[in-house]
Amino acid sequence: MQTNDVANDLGARLDRIEALLGKMSAQTDRLDRGQALIGEAWDEAMPIGREVMGVAIEKMSEAESRGWLRLGRGLATAADVVAAETPEAELAELGPRLVRLLQATDALTQPEVLDVLVAVAAQLRSPEALQPLGAMDLMRAMREEDVQRGIAVVVELLRGLGQAGRQLSEQAPPRPAAGRPLERPVRPPRPVVSAPSAAAPEPAAPGSDPNAVVLFEGLRFRADGTLLEPERWTPELAAKLAPGVGVATLTDRHWTVVDFARAEYAAHQATPNIRRIGAASGVSIKELYQLFPTAPARAVARVAGLPKPVGCV
Repeated sequence: MQTNDVANDLGARLDRIEALLGKMSAQTDRLDRGQALIGEAWDEAMPIGREVMGVAIEKMSEAESRGWLRLGRGLATAADVVAAETPEAELAELGPRLVRLLQATDALTQPEVLDVLVAVAAQLRSPEALQPLGAMDLMRAMREEDVQRGIAVVVELLRGLGQAGRQLSEQAPPRPAAGRPLERPVRPPRPVVSAPSAAAPEPAAPGSDPNAVVLFEGLRFRADGTLLEPERWTPELAAKLAPGVGVATLTDRHWTVVDFARAEYAAHQATPNIRRIGAASGVSIKELYQLFPTAPARAVARVAGLPKPVGCV
């Protein structure tokens, strides 16, 4: 009986092995068929892929030759700068602003608007072709319908500009409160020569720490001559600082510039640059170079006890 049981068990196992081998053979056949199908698909796809790659390379070459890729790289660089320099809150508003800009561009580039702009530009390029108008000519021109319509357009434009200006002024943040009133002596004080131990601060030497503190007249200066406490400035201090920038005596014209610079700083918390001084102080840029021969804007800031203007080194 035991021999028969062993024989039966071996026979059952052989049957199972044979069944498994049959399944493996079927799966191998299916795998072979799948690989064959993949090969056929690959053979069919290769010509299409080569054609697609050829078209893509041709388009890329055309884009490069026409400058599209350079334009794309430039726009990407500009986008990086905008993203890096623009606060996140303003970036969120950038989309609507661009839409408004495109709307304005579309309105300004309509054919009829461009025709008007071209006509105006033509008149500006050849003003000698126009006849001068006297008072009577102007009165007669005012009766023309086209002139009246033109005046109406200008009036509406001015009205819109006025409304926009009022809205902007209402939305603008309040200016910082002015510092203490600036006093100017009736007569400029005579410069006082300091003792050698209290020499006026000189510009920082190359390689030195620009933030190092220098004491002069009991006040703290940076190594580049910037007064760290502008509110402690006095006219007498200005007279002592002036020789350090090549000005032996502060005249009325010097004081005009110094007073203007301090008033600008009190109003805007920013030291005026040379263009601002030349445009609004009553002292021309040419005269500024005569009054303060070495780096006028920086020299004015030092004498006035103010931080250096933005952009000065």
